[in-house]
Amino acid sequence: MYNEYYGFKEKPFSLTTNSNFFYLSEQHKSALTYLKYGLMDRAGIILMTGDVGTGKTTIVEHVTSRLAALKSLVVIMVNNTSVIDVDILGLVNGELGITTESGSGSRIPALRALEQHLQSLQAKDKRVLLVIDEAQSLRDSQLEELRMLSNLQDEGGFLLQVMLSAQPELLNRLAGGAYSQITQRISVATELEHLDLLETVKYIKHRLAFVGWKRKEPLFTKEAYEILYKASKGIPRLINNLCNTALLYGLADESKTIDAGILMEVIKDRKKTGLPFAPDKPARSGYTSDSIHSDRIDTLERTVLRLGAALKKHMNSPTP
Repeated sequence: MYNEYYGFKEKPFSLTTNSNFFYLSEQHKSALTYLKYGLMDRAGIILMTGDVGTGKTTIVEHVTSRLAALKSLVVIMVNNTSVIDVDILGLVNGELGITTESGSGSRIPALRALEQHLQSLQAKDKRVLLVIDEAQSLRDSQLEELRMLSNLQDEGGFLLQVMLSAQPELLNRLAGGAYSQITQRISVATELEHLDLLETVKYIKHRLAFVGWKRKEPLFTKEAYEILYKASKGIPRLINNLCNTALLYGLADESKTIDAGILMEVIKDRKKTGLPFAPDKPARSGYTSDSIHSDRIDTLERTVLRLGAALKKHMNSPTP
C-alpha cells in the first residue's frame, strides 16, 4: 500500500520469513558461528534458543539452504514438531528411504537398519543432519527418541547429528533430571539474543536499502529509532511490525519522514488493542558491545573456516 509513496520495490517489513532480507547482526553472527562449528566438529546435538521473533527460523533456513547444496551432507528438516504424527525414528528412516518389516512392535529392527544405513553413508564420507525447528513443542516421547538416536555413534563421533531450534522453555524442561542423558549430549549451545540499539538501526536501514530506499535524508528520525527500540526491545519480528504500521500511519499523514510523533501514535494504538509488546526482558544497553565475546566469536569463525577448508580438501582428494 505504501510502497509507491515511499519508492519501495517491495514491502520492507513483512512479518513472514524471507531469506532475501537476511541481516547478519552481531547476535546472528555469534549464533551462526556456533552452529557452523558444531556441524564441522561433528557435535551430537546442537541447540539454539531464543525468544519468539528473534530470528531463529531465519538462521535455520539460512544454514540449511546452504547445507543442502553440499553433496556430503543429507539434511532432514522438521519445521513444526507439534504436527508430527509419526515417531522421529520413523520420520528419519522414511526420509532416508529405509524400510523395515512392521508388525513386531519392536523398534530395534528400525534402529539397527538406520545405524547400518548411517554407517554406509559414513564410509562414503556422507553425514546426516536432523534439523528440528520449534523444538520446544517436542513431546516427552520424542525427546526420548532423540536420546536413543544420539546413541548411534562410531569411533569418529555421532552418526546422526541433530540441530534443535527452540524457545527458552525447552531449557526449563531439559533442566529436569529426567533429561540428563540428552543434556549431556548437547555439545554446542547458543542463545540468539535481542538486537541492541545500534543493531536495531542497522537492521532497519538494511531492509530499507534492500527495497530501494535511496533518499539521502533518513526515513526514520533518531528519536523514532530510540522509541522503536525501547518498545520492541530489539526483537526483529516486533521491529518489523512496528515499522510496517508506522509507514502506514506516515502514508495516511502524507509524511515522508517517520518521526517520534508517528511512532508514539503507533504504540498508543497498539496498547489500546491489548496486544503485548516484547517479553518482559530488559533491553540491552544502547551502543556498547562485548569486545571479549566478539574476539572469541572471531577466533571461532577462523577455526570453522580452517575446518571447512580441510573438509573440502579431503572431499576433493582422489580415492586411494
